[in-house]
Formats: sequence, C-alpha cells, structure tokens
Amino acid sequence: LDVRVKQHEEVLNSGLEHPGGLDPAKTVMAIWPAPMVYAGPTEVQFHAKSRRSAGASYFVVGRDPAGMKGSELAVAHPDDDLYDGDHGRYVLQNSPGIGSMKMLSFVKVMYDITDNVMKVPDESRMEDFISISGSKMRLLARNGAVPCSRTDIPTDLVGANCVPSGFMVPKGWDIVVDYYKNIDSGRWIPWSRPQVDPGASSQTRSEGKFGTG
Repeated sequence: LDVRVKQHEEVLNSGLEHPGGLDPAKTVMAIWPAPMVYAGPTEVQFHAKSRRSAGASYFVVGRDPAGMKGSELAVAHPDDDLYDGDHGRYVLQNSPGIGSMKMLSFVKVMYDITDNVMKVPDESRMEDFISISGSKMRLLARNGAVPCSRTDIPTDLVGANCVPSGFMVPKGWDIVVDYYKNIDSGRWIPWSRPQVDPGASSQTRSEGKFGTG
C-alpha cells in the first residue's frame, strides 16, 4: 500500500508537465481500504456501491474485472479469462442499487509511439501503438527496465527491457521497479493483515506467499 501511495505522490509532483501526471491543485488522493479478492463483476459492484454509500457521485469503471483465469483442464478455450473484458461494466450498468451514480467507463488504451502518450488507438495506424498490459508492466519492473529512447521505441519492450518515456512519470517508475525487484524483502506494508484466523477445513492447504504473484 505504501508503494502505491508514494507512486501516486510522484504522479502529483510531476503535475501536467508529464503526460502521465496530474494537476495537484485539482486532484485529491484518498485511500479506499478494499483489497482485491478476484471476484470479477461481483467485486466491481461492491466497489461502486460501497463508494456510493460513502457519498461518491461518480465511479470509473474500466475493462477486465479482477477475475481468475479459466481452468487449465478446459478443452475448447483453456487459456480464456473467466470473465469477458467488458463483463464488469455491463453488469454494473444494469445493476439495481446504483441510483444516480454516474459511470465513467473507458476502453483499452495503448501507447502511441508518435507522441509518447497513452490513448485510445487509432485503427487507421495500429502499427504506431504498443499494448502495455499490467502483466507486462510488472515483468518489466521485475527486470529493472530503463527508459526507452524517445525517438526509437521497440515493439518488443520486454526483449529490449525498456519502458516508453510517456508511460509513467520517471520517479514513479523507479518506485515500482524498486518494489518488484525487492518484493520479498519485507520492507513493504501489505494490502491487509487478518485480524482473526479464518475458519477452514482441516484438509485446507495453503501454498505460496501473499503478495508475490
């Protein structure tokens, strides 16, 4: 959590001089303590309705609700996501209880190498756009990727181990890299700490370490 706060602080510190910055005079940074539980469209509704109950008038809803991958044993589509990319938005827009809350939905954006800005891609020149998914961003951060040349941006960012200059404010990217390269160091504040042990079957087995995925 502290990593995201520090990253957002750098986004504000950069102001509008960087395409990935925000105007600190018109932006309020606040924390909504709701750790991700990978519940797909159900989680999207929770986030919207809980904020509405707290007085929010608008809710930004994007693509790809936080859901799990489909089963590896599936025959027809073994690698499909469990939910469609627009499923969360569709369910939310038809959900009762939203009331007068306004939905600000957005489509997938890509990096335009002609002006170094993230934007909705122009279908007439798709060769000028690079997709930078969250998974790719995390991989680049773990690899300690450095800024790409502003005038010669490779299509294979992972292979070149670089990030385009307009993707994220420089100091914000440094914070992300530091986190992913030292994720097991114990320096970070986790998303949440259980206050009580959850009830579970005696046959329940835990594997892996929280926060390393």
